[in-house]
Amino acid sequence: MLVWVQPINNDRMIYHITYYYERLSMSRVFKRAVQIIVAAALSLTVGFSGAAALPPGGLKSNTPGTWSNVSISGNVISYELHGFPKNLNQEIGIKIDDGYLCPAGAPQGACVVAWASSNSEGVARGQFRLDWSYQRYMKPGAHTLRFLASGEVEGKGFQPFSHKTEPFIYIPWYNSASQFVDVPWQHQFYDDIQWLALSGITTGYSDGTFRPSQSVERAAMAAYFYRMAGSPEVKLPGSSPFKDVDPSFPFYKEIVWMHQQGITTGWPDGTFRPHAPVERQAMAAFFHRYHINSGAYEIGMPKKFSDVDPNSPFAGDIAWMSGAGITTGWSDGTFRPHAPVERQAMAAFIHRYEVKFQD
Repeated sequence: MLVWVQPINNDRMIYHITYYYERLSMSRVFKRAVQIIVAAALSLTVGFSGAAALPPGGLKSNTPGTWSNVSISGNVISYELHGFPKNLNQEIGIKIDDGYLCPAGAPQGACVVAWASSNSEGVARGQFRLDWSYQRYMKPGAHTLRFLASGEVEGKGFQPFSHKTEPFIYIPWYNSASQFVDVPWQHQFYDDIQWLALSGITTGYSDGTFRPSQSVERAAMAAYFYRMAGSPEVKLPGSSPFKDVDPSFPFYKEIVWMHQQGITTGWPDGTFRPHAPVERQAMAAFFHRYHINSGAYEIGMPKKFSDVDPNSPFAGDIAWMSGAGITTGWSDGTFRPHAPVERQAMAAFIHRYEVKFQD
């Protein structure tokens, strides 16, 4: 395998080294086989639960009467599809119609990046975030989505349905200009902050800044985890779970979701303290609980920190975070559990987590 060294832009003297299967020195036939294997392997990230609902492979023409809108922000793709059968529950497969991600000959059910459902009007709308498995293979430029399903048509039985969207432009995080005026390319955490913004996990401030050295507030932390989870639908309770978080609070939905998922329990006095800075040990606990909910658990050997008491209620969370490679602590061997988490460090933690566990 050759190493592909890609310059980010003309004024940036930092290079990213990425492995690209297109650069493999191999025969055309073997390269094609690798493409098909990669496509099939990538499909495992979303599963084959709906593969039986998809029409046979090779259906490429648009079903008459179907139309769509699609847009992308960072790696979050939003879509609206019209004209498919009504009330299809999680049976519409969404593929990236791209020869590199989904080569011809890939098995049916492979290359599905998300599943959708249609409502009583035959409309499917939603959004999904491309995980790291897809980002690393998608080329910058124009791409399209293809929707595939089989649905019952009165008098005709089950019929195949297909629709290909108009192109959208994908710009990888490493090829984009800086998203924030206070994060130049020389910044230590430039890549992490850039990735966080283009993944739709952070929007920064209205003045165009990110404020990397500022502490992360607990409300913002809830928003980060909520967006990492794909911004799922939240069934809001009749009353707030925390007496200091009113339903009119900007991050109310995100905080409620975090509480419902068991990622936060708040304080013993019934408060959440949304504007309080997040301590590093609490951040480790949030990450650990979020990860347990995801169902994956593999980690390596944890690093011991000189300032983390083994009897601390957060010792296990910090050990997990270290063993997962999300944190290395400080150069003096400390973790500094009571120090507030800076926004730039949080960007690095989230980026490392997503690369490791979404790959």
